[in-house]
Amino acid sequence: MADRASKETTRRGSPPKWARQLERRMDSGLVSLDPAELGLYDRDAAPLPASAKWAFNPRPDAVVRPRTADQVRKVVRFAVKAGVPIVPRGAATWGFGGAVPVNGGIVFDLQGLSGIQVDRDTMTVTAGAGAIWRDVADLAHRRGFMLPAYPTSAPGSTVGGWINTGGMGVGAFKYGGIDKQVRSMRVVLPNGELVRLGFDRVIPNSSGYDLKSLVIGSEGTLGVVTEATLELVPAPESTRPLAAGFPSGKELGDFVQLLARSRVLPFHVSFYDPAHLSNLERLGEVVPYGGGLVSMMFEGYSSVVDWEWEAAAELVKKAGGEVATEEYAMTSWDDHLFDLRVARNGPTLLMNEVFVPLSRTTEVMAGMTRIIEAHGVPGGIVGTAASRSTASLMPYALVDERKWSTFFAYGLVDEFAQLSLDMGGRPAGVGLWMAYQMPDLHSGALDAMRAVKQALDPKNIMNPGKLVHAVSKFDLAIPAGVMSMGTKTISMVHALLADERKVKRSTPTSTATKTSNDEAEMVEEERAEDLEDAPDPGAVNKVEKEG
Repeated sequence: MADRASKETTRRGSPPKWARQLERRMDSGLVSLDPAELGLYDRDAAPLPASAKWAFNPRPDAVVRPRTADQVRKVVRFAVKAGVPIVPRGAATWGFGGAVPVNGGIVFDLQGLSGIQVDRDTMTVTAGAGAIWRDVADLAHRRGFMLPAYPTSAPGSTVGGWINTGGMGVGAFKYGGIDKQVRSMRVVLPNGELVRLGFDRVIPNSSGYDLKSLVIGSEGTLGVVTEATLELVPAPESTRPLAAGFPSGKELGDFVQLLARSRVLPFHVSFYDPAHLSNLERLGEVVPYGGGLVSMMFEGYSSVVDWEWEAAAELVKKAGGEVATEEYAMTSWDDHLFDLRVARNGPTLLMNEVFVPLSRTTEVMAGMTRIIEAHGVPGGIVGTAASRSTASLMPYALVDERKWSTFFAYGLVDEFAQLSLDMGGRPAGVGLWMAYQMPDLHSGALDAMRAVKQALDPKNIMNPGKLVHAVSKFDLAIPAGVMSMGTKTISMVHALLADERKVKRSTPTSTATKTSNDEAEMVEEERAEDLEDAPDPGAVNKVEKEG
């Protein structure tokens, strides 16, 4: 089994024997066994609750930072012989535990594979797995091209990471996700062989099994992606943002539906619920619309962009919304890669990402809001139109991982996922936390997936315990029912704790009650006096409109 060697116990926390052997075999500086550095790799964007470490050992025994694909190949071959698990890792901007070990082993920090090269003839860019998306986009732009799509975490996320998660992001509404963008890849398979999947200079359709698409979205369980060649499109002649505010989520949902059923084709469509806008205000930002906000970008030939902008503006009005100033629209667009800056209100952000039918967006967002409110924590929802039929929703909760009760808040993640399933959708990723839901997601097809995994990775060294198998550090499979029961239990406990806090806040002493009543009477008297001196509301509205 993959974790045979990782089960070694050493005195006083010293590295296992195989880790020392690996360090000696590789070039100086490639392998780190420093406990302080290893501790940086036991989490991704979301922290692993301390109480969960009874079931998992997320700290790696060694971290390898390769600079070439050949170095990756050598380490994989070593791991096969030693029976050591491997976890590929980019910038760890995801929050499902996919880049975190289940039981130690080797973590590949692939950020050293960061080369980028544009080919004008084929209109492609070849980038290392560790290349940052913003750097790829900037180079493409300087060469006169544009990425068709990129992740919302582009300032910090890597090419390999988004490929492994099968990402949908900015630009997906018009051009599709990463699966439509990859022309070819270099991948180190679980046997240590470096192979090319797809074709660098032409499209790869109908020329054998599409192994490239098999690896996309496999979350590092079928191999280590070292490089990818991506398709580009010519840079647009013009770009123009549009933002619109809505009275409530209903009108916002109506607009998204109208847009999807029209011939208007924005580059990107994002939207935000009232709670998220309120969280932005807590950061000191000016948010002119409290009921809901949509932000879009149009790109292409100037005449087409202007026509689509005007058509979209008419749809905004038809849905009961208000078109924002172009200055605010640009401000909103400039922030589109930093939607989760609200984490500063946390300081911990727990989130999920789900795909749901676009026609049920309003219904699902309402359900997510009820879940957040039931748990008594601040939160919000960030959404995008991933296609004309599918919405991507990222509900989140702002908590403090330093508090013991936060462990129970992790049940929120499961509730968001279950709601999406009930509404005909699915979680956007699996990783460690959602692996137990795979039987519900794929039913009988899961056996075929496990057969593919067994065929390509018979020793189960590639990111074990993820995607198709939920496994603990004891090498025991975690039944879906057990995991589901556990997450539902901690979610229920957290909701009960929230109810208790609400009861305490709403049960004042008799003295406090009297004081509160006196204060309420004073407020009512002051309000009545203010109304007598207030100007005519119609005149205020008229001045605002004229201004």
